[in-house]
Amino acid sequence: MNSENDASTRNNVECLDINQNRFRVLNLIEIETPHGIADLWHVEDYKEGACEGAIFRGISERHGGDIVTQVIVVDGTSDPDEPDIQNIDEESLKGTDAMLEAATRAMYGAVDATIDWMSSSLSQPEQFPSAKFVTTVFRITSESPHTLVTCVRAMIDGRKAVLLGYVHADDEQSVGKMLACLVGAVVSAQISTRQ
Repeated sequence: MNSENDASTRNNVECLDINQNRFRVLNLIEIETPHGIADLWHVEDYKEGACEGAIFRGISERHGGDIVTQVIVVDGTSDPDEPDIQNIDEESLKGTDAMLEAATRAMYGAVDATIDWMSSSLSQPEQFPSAKFVTTVFRITSESPHTLVTCVRAMIDGRKAVLLGYVHADDEQSVGKMLACLVGAVVSAQISTRQ
């Protein structure tokens, strides 16, 4: 597995280990792109509205060199619509989930995508009590094959980190690898900033 490294397209990303495809985004979070999903990863800076960070596109030779997966890591601190995960509890999660669903449907509706929403969940692992994050999963059913989007939100060092992973919904191994990649990066970052 390799990564393309064109420094002219990357101000927000630092390569930490090219052999392991491990990167640091905005000096906020370290992420290792999921192994076994793509043959080649291309990384570049990413900006959408008030959020900025990096996008990693996974290319598969088995699929004719097509992009088969994506990971987006952004700092959403400047986005007034991005929820403050630190203050969310199980009771307020329903309202946050409804707001996230409405915003997602509006964004994807603009391109005529059909969304199958699954509710958000709040996690605070017992073994890492300082780690707290919200995971949201939805399927884009108007694409073939369907795309499963996993979004993990967390406060890291006082900043709103948002990680999105896109994989083919029918590839259960890739779905699991993506979730492990995103959650692992968030928990690791939260633990390291609290030590």
